[in-house]
Amino acid sequence: MKHLRKTTSTLVVLVTTALSPQLSAEPRIEDLLSADTGLVLLVDDMPELVQKWSENPVAEVWNHDRVRPVMATARRVLQAEHWDGLMKMRLGISLKEFLSELHGQAALTVPDLTAGLGEATGFGIFARVEEPHRFREVMEFVAEFAAQRAPEGVQYSSVDQEFFGEVLHIQQIIRDKEVSYGLGWSMVDGFAIVARPKAYLEELVASVKQGEAEAPWSRSDAYQRLRTWAPAPDLLIYVDGAGLRPLVKGYLGIDEAAEPSAPGGEPQPFTYGTFIRQLVDAFQVENLDGLYLAGSLGVDMTALEANQLYHDNEG
Repeated sequence: MKHLRKTTSTLVVLVTTALSPQLSAEPRIEDLLSADTGLVLLVDDMPELVQKWSENPVAEVWNHDRVRPVMATARRVLQAEHWDGLMKMRLGISLKEFLSELHGQAALTVPDLTAGLGEATGFGIFARVEEPHRFREVMEFVAEFAAQRAPEGVQYSSVDQEFFGEVLHIQQIIRDKEVSYGLGWSMVDGFAIVARPKAYLEELVASVKQGEAEAPWSRSDAYQRLRTWAPAPDLLIYVDGAGLRPLVKGYLGIDEAAEPSAPGGEPQPFTYGTFIRQLVDAFQVENLDGLYLAGSLGVDMTALEANQLYHDNEG
């Protein structure tokens, strides 16, 4: 009997040891994103953020009768009320209620900022979901909504493809008999993933299946520093410096090939161009690793912290 108890104990230890890495190895979104991701909007607890937002003074101001007309343009762009009404009518759940059902982390990402932002910009959405059928209903609603509003001569349909043992649901766009791919989505190991282009959707799915990205954002020096300064915000926005530098210079009309301002040189006549060049030099844009904005919401306050991350902590 003593030998049996010892054998049983050994088996329990072996089984526990074998299972514990799988039970504790649930990846965080930071592990699944590449370190060179252009933009990351990260929420650590989506249901908590939705609840805090509803109790926050900023939400009261946003919905105030005197503010609504002033913010009409922003509301029209976001179309939150419009989507709420459509979802409530079709699915019996509002956008806010759907977000409240998400489980833990969620993120919006832009893989590459170097080409600027526009209608064709690639992006990804990560979220943990407890009810996959609800997410499927929402995505089918989005696909139907897009198909109904397709431009003349354009047809939208959906195709399923297998990748890494998972099913990718991809929007197929047919224009003048030419086929291209639009938005795609998949459910992978508890993660709901929405992305375009198709290659980026495959990249995100592969990261989840492998447990992390090839060069995870969570291991980058910039991430480690920003988490030291902003350890637990309700909302974190991060912009990678490599994509930000050409974006800033392009927006400001700065020639990449132009020589930087020479310190101690002859005084230059004041022009808009020289002023912007000096401003960019002063902020050491060339040494910029990234920018971040961290926000924390409370019942009676909203705290925002913004900072720059430089090479070798310069600046």
